[in-house]
Amino acid sequence: MDPMPPDTRIESLLAHAGWVQALARSLSRDQASADDLVQQTWVRVLETPPAARSASGGWLATVVRN
Repeated sequence: MDPMPPDTRIESLLAHAGWVQALARSLSRDQASADDLVQQTWVRVLETPPAARSASGGWLATVVRN
């Protein structure tokens, strides 16, 4: 099976942006900390994308929490 093109994988992950923001807000003390957490999450996604095509929601939750 051919790997998913990187731009498609990123687009599918970015579809969870609102959910990532909401999770970050629930884990942070304030909005600025939540914004930093979201930014760090997307940097991690770009540096080390998930290995599996289906890894999106659960994988993103792990990245946000870590």
